[in-house]
Amino acid sequence: MSSNKSSMWERKTIFDFGVFYLIVRFILRKFMRNYRFLEGTLPTTEEPTVFVSHHENLKGPIKLLLWLPFFVRTWILSSMVDQEDCYDHYVNYTFTKRFGMPRKLAEWIALPASHLVAWGTNSVQAIPVFRTSKKIKRTFDMTIEALDKNQPILILPDIDYANSSTHIGRMYEGFLAIDKLYYKKTGKRVRFLSIYASHDTHQIRCGEPVYFTGEKHFRQERGEVAELLHEELKRIIEIESK
Repeated sequence: MSSNKSSMWERKTIFDFGVFYLIVRFILRKFMRNYRFLEGTLPTTEEPTVFVSHHENLKGPIKLLLWLPFFVRTWILSSMVDQEDCYDHYVNYTFTKRFGMPRKLAEWIALPASHLVAWGTNSVQAIPVFRTSKKIKRTFDMTIEALDKNQPILILPDIDYANSSTHIGRMYEGFLAIDKLYYKKTGKRVRFLSIYASHDTHQIRCGEPVYFTGEKHFRQERGEVAELLHEELKRIIEIESK
């Protein structure tokens, strides 16, 4: 899976992330142990690539965004990209219902937190995900455009995103429509790669690539591809947890 061409992604890292995120990244990396790919396993860049990982109650995307040696476009819930939506989400759900805070305290904390989160998600050039809206077309349009620019995508499709354990539960399958749309536009298949940053070994590992063949009805093959990705993710997590 390794190649000298992988440096194409690596060289773009500093220049494609926004300044705010790069400053935060620089500071946080000073206080964390390094996460690195095993030697010779950095993915190549000649294929349009979607990385699929485990959310781990936010630990997954934080580890990967801080330590991946190349630029990625991450799918992030739309309410985390817009400051007003983020504030509303924090006040009416995260801080009150999930964490049990009094509403006044939640409002006080949510104001600065929502600004910081929105600045951060925009600085990493996140792709907003509109789960229950017709705007989901915008999510896929931005994703296809990014793949066309040779920008890899990072998606964390856990249904139970608050699950902080290494156990992988059920995953949303809707994101796999990326392949159908990209193939329709370009005639090329998307490479889906499971990826995991291990807290135990501080290594980043990718699974075997998974592709659509186009030989079956999309809905049937979507389920099969989702299962293969799920199994690959479980496999690499088990390897790194031994």
